[in-house]
Amino acid sequence: LYLDGVNISAPGNEWCQALSSSVPNLRVLSMSDCYLSWPFNSSLSKLHSLSIIRLDSNPFNAPVPEFFAKFRNLTSLGLSSCGLNGTFPEKVFRILTLQTIDLSNNELLQGSLPEFLPNGSLRSLLLSGTKFSGALPDSIGNLAMLSRIDLSGCNFSGSIPNSMGNLTQLVYLDMSSNSFTGLIPSFSMAKKLTQIYLSHNDLTGKIDSLNWKDLLNLVILDLGNNSLEGNIPASLFSLPSLQILRLSHNQFSGRLGFNVSSHLLNTLDLSSN
Repeated sequence: LYLDGVNISAPGNEWCQALSSSVPNLRVLSMSDCYLSWPFNSSLSKLHSLSIIRLDSNPFNAPVPEFFAKFRNLTSLGLSSCGLNGTFPEKVFRILTLQTIDLSNNELLQGSLPEFLPNGSLRSLLLSGTKFSGALPDSIGNLAMLSRIDLSGCNFSGSIPNSMGNLTQLVYLDMSSNSFTGLIPSFSMAKKLTQIYLSHNDLTGKIDSLNWKDLLNLVILDLGNNSLEGNIPASLFSLPSLQILRLSHNQFSGRLGFNVSSHLLNTLDLSSN
């Protein structure tokens, strides 16, 4: 069922009950930007076959109910920019079939990440612009298929788990504007990485032993506004795909000696070190 952009202007007790009674075997529910409003009615839980739920940009202004964790065939959940509030049910993250979850741009939505089971299917984890908080579990390294992580502008804290270095399918990583502390782990096994954003945190330590030379597809590296120290590794300047390198507002020191072999490099910011 694809009704994206249609002005339905219906409250939850109307559209949820209408769907559950008329199309009980519905697999795809795509009703983004349809002016649907709260609350989510429990009759929606009767749609046991739902695989894809896309309800982005609807003014729900309500919590996500616990029964969303009962959609055992769910592969994709999109609830971005919905004015969601309350605490997001952790069990949804542990649905074994779930591949994509987008809760971004819900400024009042709270939550934390659970322990992840081995061999999870999750490929895209998008939580930017929410109030998700707490530490990242070491078990995030169990999500072997994870390719896109966007946790920017949240309230996460604690260290970045070393297990994230095992995510070999990772392409995009944005954990900027949080309160992460400690060392940056090596991402040398994530050879598909194109963008890394870790700016505006409280990261410390050195970065000159992190095997940057293996990230041949890296286009953007932003480590600005942290408390990183030591030398700036010359290997960064030999990455063939690198276009943007931001290391400003840290405590890097020492002598800069390098040959820029990347002809694509167009932005280099080393200010305030």
